[in-house]
Amino acid sequence: MFNFIISAFQQQIKAKENLSSSTIKINDLPNEVLNLIFLHLPANELCRSVSLTCKKWKNILDSVSFWTEKLLLDSKANLELIKYLNLNGCYEPKKLYIKNPYAKNLIKNPCGDQNFDHWCLKPNFFFQQNSNYEINDENGCLDVIKLGNLEQINIFKSGNSESNGFLIESDNNGSQPIYDNENKLIKKFATTHFMGSKYQIIDLEKEGVDRNVLKKLKPKIEIIDYYAGRHDCDSEYHIRVGLFDDNFKIIYSIAFDHLISQLNNGKWHRFYQVLENYPDNLRYILFHHGGKDTQYWSGYYGVKITNSTVKFNLN
Repeated sequence: MFNFIISAFQQQIKAKENLSSSTIKINDLPNEVLNLIFLHLPANELCRSVSLTCKKWKNILDSVSFWTEKLLLDSKANLELIKYLNLNGCYEPKKLYIKNPYAKNLIKNPCGDQNFDHWCLKPNFFFQQNSNYEINDENGCLDVIKLGNLEQINIFKSGNSESNGFLIESDNNGSQPIYDNENKLIKKFATTHFMGSKYQIIDLEKEGVDRNVLKKLKPKIEIIDYYAGRHDCDSEYHIRVGLFDDNFKIIYSIAFDHLISQLNNGKWHRFYQVLENYPDNLRYILFHHGGKDTQYWSGYYGVKITNSTVKFNLN
């Protein structure tokens, strides 16, 4: 009986050894198969962990062909852009994928998910139709130093909770709901009865935009903003977009204004404009918008703004 048990035990060990010897390890897979697997992993995992696993994997992830495939698979760039950069000796596919300024929203914190981070608040300004902007780069920090005909009125008192002109709202509060692509409710910046305005200055060079791409390919620049009034209060919305050269000289501008009646029932409007034939010396983009309610109610009954977008379209 004892010998039978020993024999059975030895057979189990042998079976496990046979199974182990027949099991394929991941590094036994051809490079082509590993390449296909890696293409479907997030870029941050590829860079932070996968490439550090072993030399074989690192060689795959260091190849130009891998990141070119991933660029095309994830629609981060098209063939025209890739061919152009390659012909001009400035094609770095991994860098292009990770920092890609041609496939992302260049406006940071467009919906208020990070409070007021990245936005410069300029309350108390009147928007004029033909406003001239001037910007500078003192101490390496871009800022608007003159807003032309935007006349500042100092009517806010210290300690006024409405002094920055905005409140970030998570619920509807008088307007219809607005959702993102995943059907999640979007936050929005609500204004008060004082004029609230905020802006961002986009430095295309720091964002990784190749000046030659702008000159030769002239990718379209899409300017998008969503805004809504309340169903119980009239309001107004304003947007100004300025294009500047390296010397901070304005070379093109957009102005749009909308008086919104409460009869709109709080529905959302989409501002959309495409810039195509912009000057070759484009360097900075100023995105400036704002508004208020026109009935001077206490509280945040003014226009709501969200999902602001500045992006390139290479299609």
